[in-house]
Amino acid sequence: MEKSNYEQRILQTDTEPKPIRITTDYSMLTNKDVTLQQRNYLVKLVEISKLYFQKLLKVYQLKQNNVLPQTYKGLCDDHKVQPNDYSIGIPNSDLHIYTLYQYVKNDQQTAIANFCAFAQEGISRPIFGYIKYNLSKISGDEEYFQKNLKETFREMINILGVSKLGLYFWINPDTGKTIDKDNLTKIYKKKQIEKDTIEFITSKHLKEITRKYYNCPKAEGMKLQIDKYQRYFEFRWDLTILYNEFMNQNQVLTDNVFSIFTIAALKDTGFYAEVNENMAEKIFWGKGKGCDFLENTCQSTIQYDEYSYLVHQVQCSFDYERIGIPILQEINQCNIGLGLYKDKLCTNPNIVSDQDEREQEQDKLFNYSTQSKCFQSTATKSSSTKQYKDASRCHQFKCSSDASEITIIFPEIDLQVICGKGEQNTKKDIDSSGEKAKGQVTCPQDYERFCNYTPICSNFCSQKGVCVNGQCICQDGFGGVDCSIECSGVVDNNTCLEGQCPQGKFLNPDNTCKLDCPLGLFGKDRICKPCHRSCSKCKGPLANECTKCQFMTLLQESQCVDKCDQKRGYSPNYDLGVCEYTLTYTCEGNCKICSNINRNLCITCKEGFQLNDNNNQCLNG
Repeated sequence: MEKSNYEQRILQTDTEPKPIRITTDYSMLTNKDVTLQQRNYLVKLVEISKLYFQKLLKVYQLKQNNVLPQTYKGLCDDHKVQPNDYSIGIPNSDLHIYTLYQYVKNDQQTAIANFCAFAQEGISRPIFGYIKYNLSKISGDEEYFQKNLKETFREMINILGVSKLGLYFWINPDTGKTIDKDNLTKIYKKKQIEKDTIEFITSKHLKEITRKYYNCPKAEGMKLQIDKYQRYFEFRWDLTILYNEFMNQNQVLTDNVFSIFTIAALKDTGFYAEVNENMAEKIFWGKGKGCDFLENTCQSTIQYDEYSYLVHQVQCSFDYERIGIPILQEINQCNIGLGLYKDKLCTNPNIVSDQDEREQEQDKLFNYSTQSKCFQSTATKSSSTKQYKDASRCHQFKCSSDASEITIIFPEIDLQVICGKGEQNTKKDIDSSGEKAKGQVTCPQDYERFCNYTPICSNFCSQKGVCVNGQCICQDGFGGVDCSIECSGVVDNNTCLEGQCPQGKFLNPDNTCKLDCPLGLFGKDRICKPCHRSCSKCKGPLANECTKCQFMTLLQESQCVDKCDQKRGYSPNYDLGVCEYTLTYTCEGNCKICSNINRNLCITCKEGFQLNDNNNQCLNG
């Protein structure tokens, strides 16, 4: 198609993509069944979620009010909406969400959400939805805020149309029209393998991402999780092939990441003009492991690090974030994840509340912080008189910029242990003198995976913002690396300033003045401004000003391309994500243009000579 379905179907919408405007109705939370603490807690969850998705998505904004279509008879699911919503509509809104509640004691779900109306003009996409919280699971306790926020994000994805129910409304890229039941097989497949039913999403971007991420060219698409406790419309990736992803509901509190897979699913809906790939966080589960991992998982003859083979031992998780005893997942009988028994999340400073347990942890030189991870370690204070059987600890760390060196930090005793190049899996004495500490610590097996996992934001952004790739995006009126500083201006060196950032610094998404900008932004006029959507890093706003590309593209002459122009002498270097120029005029023999790697291999010949295609040599004409 020469034009996208967006360009063909814009009727009552703007002509340029702009951030989606999400509006909310909290009126149901004023009922006496909801305490003030619960109401404020739920509003905070939804408002931070709105901030996240308004940064993630661009749409062709509605020019007029967002009106609930008459065909829905004044209902959003079973919620009766205000008459103004279906007569006058909601101003400055592209998606309107009703925040509802219920009390269901035996339901394990914290919330349930879905879309309830689609636009009937312009792009057919969700324009009304609801999220219904189960107040029997919501106390308003700040300790569970991050968990509840992740659950709210996940439910918002249902509203946005990434669900099994939503599949029936996705836009067919071939026709620009909604996929009907008869054409569902274009994006969704079921297979029966022995006694198991396997479900795949086979849409364009998801198929491409799956093939490249796993290094499996024959992958049909991305596999979905199926279990008996799952709601019929839920959309979850198979836990055995992508465990700690945003869309998955794990049995423990993991630092799930919003990955390129969910980004691809949002793209494949056809609802959104742009999905910001720079919001995708790094993930390593199964990456590059090939078709064997994708098809056989833990049943393979290869023992993959993703699965636990020492079932009854306390150990570090695959992402080094947690310590615990692996539990046997029902899916494919793979030992993945860490069970609740003795489970500890190293990045949670508040994970240990019992005073006796805290003193014991301090004796073992545990350190829980956003800069901590799990190590195989037998560390104890030199003064300790106790013998401990466990051999895993949470310790602070710092990685070198190229992930070739890891410093393990013991701030309690002012001591450091350095894991250098080539020292993977090496045991090191923590204190050879024995004056401050006893025991050993083992250097991680995989430095790259250890160092490059998505970092946790300081103080979890103080519940005043959202963490993306280790940096907070703060709500209006707040700033600082953890969004803790109330400030209507800008924050520089932890001080609130009126006006703009000082010369040489740029205003970042956390409302602080820094010397550079994060992924997807570049510095100009003392502000971090958006790169072109094709760029991951850039030096300007145009498509030909990229310095680094997104996951599926390669950098060639400052532009991001799907394929390198080999006719012009460019070859792909997938490890670096670039197209390398491989030709030169400085040649040997009778070559005019030759390979830069082997200058005897001719591409074109000097005048009077003819190219022999069999051996790339120039022979007498």
